[in-house]
Amino acid sequence: MKPSERLPLTLTPVGSCRIVNPIKRAQPYFHFQANFKRVYGFTHTSSEALQQIRFMLGMTDIPERVRPFIFRPAIRDTLSEQHTPSDVYIVEISSQKKIMAYGCCLQINYLTRYFSDFFSQPERARIYWSLATPEQAQKRDAYLNEDPCFAGLSVDDKALLKSLHVEQMDEHAIDADMQEIVRILGRDNVIFMTHIDALTQTGNVIPSRSRLIHHVENIASRMGIPCINPTHLMATSTMGQKRALEKNGDDLTHYTDFFGDTIVAALFKTVIHGRINPVDDTLQAKQDQMSLLVSDIHQWLANDDIVAASQAVFCALREQPHDPTWVQLRAVIFNRLGHYEQAYQDIVDVETHIGMTDSTLRCRLKALSGLKHWQDALSTAEIMLSNEIDDEEVLTIAAQASDALGRFDVSWQYWKRVLQFNPSVHEGWVNCLRSTGYFADDRAFVDTFYAGMASRCVSVAFIETGLSLAIAFHHEPIFTQALTWLLQHQSDVALTTLSDMTDTGLIISAASCIKNGSHHGAFSTAFKSQLHDLFVRWHAKALEHHCVDDFVSLSTALVYTYSALTVYPHAGISHVHHEVKSAWRQKLKATCEDNDVDTMMAGANIVWPLLEFDPVSTITIARVFVSRDAWKEACRLSHMTLMRHPNITSLQAIALRSLRYIDDIHVQVDLIADLMRIAHAFDTPSMNLLFEKECKNVATRALKQVRQKRSEGRQDEALSLLIKMKGIDPNIQRLVREFKQIIKMCDDAMKDAGHVIASYENLAYAKKLLVFDNENAYALKYAALNSMHLREYEHALDYWQRLESVSGSTDAVSRQIHHCQSMLQKQGTGDHST
Repeated sequence: MKPSERLPLTLTPVGSCRIVNPIKRAQPYFHFQANFKRVYGFTHTSSEALQQIRFMLGMTDIPERVRPFIFRPAIRDTLSEQHTPSDVYIVEISSQKKIMAYGCCLQINYLTRYFSDFFSQPERARIYWSLATPEQAQKRDAYLNEDPCFAGLSVDDKALLKSLHVEQMDEHAIDADMQEIVRILGRDNVIFMTHIDALTQTGNVIPSRSRLIHHVENIASRMGIPCINPTHLMATSTMGQKRALEKNGDDLTHYTDFFGDTIVAALFKTVIHGRINPVDDTLQAKQDQMSLLVSDIHQWLANDDIVAASQAVFCALREQPHDPTWVQLRAVIFNRLGHYEQAYQDIVDVETHIGMTDSTLRCRLKALSGLKHWQDALSTAEIMLSNEIDDEEVLTIAAQASDALGRFDVSWQYWKRVLQFNPSVHEGWVNCLRSTGYFADDRAFVDTFYAGMASRCVSVAFIETGLSLAIAFHHEPIFTQALTWLLQHQSDVALTTLSDMTDTGLIISAASCIKNGSHHGAFSTAFKSQLHDLFVRWHAKALEHHCVDDFVSLSTALVYTYSALTVYPHAGISHVHHEVKSAWRQKLKATCEDNDVDTMMAGANIVWPLLEFDPVSTITIARVFVSRDAWKEACRLSHMTLMRHPNITSLQAIALRSLRYIDDIHVQVDLIADLMRIAHAFDTPSMNLLFEKECKNVATRALKQVRQKRSEGRQDEALSLLIKMKGIDPNIQRLVREFKQIIKMCDDAMKDAGHVIASYENLAYAKKLLVFDNENAYALKYAALNSMHLREYEHALDYWQRLESVSGSTDAVSRQIHHCQSMLQKQGTGDHST
């Protein structure tokens, strides 16, 4: 066969997007064919790669129950394919964290996306992964059995989470996998590839990644198998980390197209052409020239120089009208210009030649979003997320598409992830908050609202959405906060909401907000006139309900008269209020004498916020609760009233004796902490003795639960309870001992797992450590590194300086302080490069 008639080389990459995408793009330029038959998805560990190879060659099958955690969603048809062995297999090994279930290696990205609700809470995710070992199986199962999110899963999903275990592979295990891979594929057909040893924001390499790269290179060298380490290519003077990695060098996971193409070009030049195909110097030179031009075009696009980019692309297309690289760049330009139909058609044409890559999917996503083809856009976004393309643009379009399709439970998750990338997105906060209204409980709503307020990126639309949902969920603290904000801005929406609202408990809160606003003179004359109309309506409703002689109607009338009187102390309203209050008390007494507990409780729930002002009625109702063993309600009611009237002995007795029957230790600790503020009121010997006894009992129970949670690996829960205990336990030394144990266990777990100390999810945990002890050296260092990872250099500088003040000056801390000061100076001058 003549050289010109030689069949194209076949090549199969086994690994992540870092090698798969460049191989796809390189096909038209290096005379080879990428063979993806029966390749079910990305792999990271050597064991995952071995499992993929065995499946490709028909040596093993993947059970149906674990396929969602191994197979990429877009290629479920691989089961029916046949894989003809390729000439070359490039096997990338980029992780040593192996996740197993039912004898199969799972893909962590697919797993966490499938169980997105379960892993959405960093605390729960951290606890679960710390217990996901065979040695901790019993503790893990006990933890899961208590978790409400786990309880809502299907039987199969529960079984999977209980079967899963994690291990950190050592050099011996990786060696065994690599030996088996070479045995199966043949030593002349395998090329290994490592991860890239990039630098973090702090200027250091990731220790666990460096060790893995070293292991893979050493093993391949001993076996005599070629091994590509992209770090060496990145280190050249023409490349550098900023050009090699996405996000100007800060994304330590994804390569730029330019760097990926450089890796493949070097692979062919130094390994493949030397072993299998002869090198074509002319073709190589053309490829190098084209790569440089492509890099320049991307730089022009990044600088919004659409004219220069367009001229270069269309000039290249005149010579090579069907070349996938130039057609794809034309699609990028069409997207920029809003010609979405043409952009979409170009991408379809490109993908018929090279298949889907990260960059073609991004072009496709932008075009579909521009065309408002939301179902296809969401499907494309989900493919990209399964390919580990996880950034603000992809997540935003996924969230917008989910909103447009009415899938609000999904959109909430996407908007949350958008806001992790960019907390200043106003639209993101509003949509994320709105999506929480479709959940059965208020946990997502509360978390999102307070996170939005903390971001200082609130808008009128965000607060109005918060007010509406606070009414729906009957969440008084958020209702009060949102209404106060809107009243300060004299919002018409606030007045309309109050006019239509029927929640009696929130009406009382609204009256208090309006009174406070009026007291500070914040309202204009026109706005006061509108508020006056509201009070008149409230008064009319009070008179309407007062005409009906039953306890529930009288309770409703009492709420309206109290609210109207609070903000409009008119003599006529005052007279009606006292008349309603007298009738209500008489009706309460009669209802209790008739033992009509259901009616009594229905009316009490309506006026509940008012009972703290009325000790006589509180005692009557609380005693009925006690007689019915409703200990939590009795304790809550008596405690609420004691905070305003602390010297009533009968209420003290009810509160303390009911407290012991409450199962929730967190509630007990909070109630005791509140009662300690009025401890001076427990002035009778019997009450004082009872109070001291209950304080000791609660402290002992709480400490026991702290130790139990710590032993189960639930460090975050243990820390939360320990922080609460600082307010009630005089023995601070025993709390400090527990705190040190929590830190030690957390640090040991991270070292065993090979985690980098700086990560987004751990910043909140670092701050929580400092809530307990704001001078703890470990916590200060932990918080400083996390803040630097997030480019919060001002906060990081504060933590480093506090650490220096606590532990003394060291060279390492001084270097970090200097680095933070340099970064702040660059940011101040507008230079955001690192």
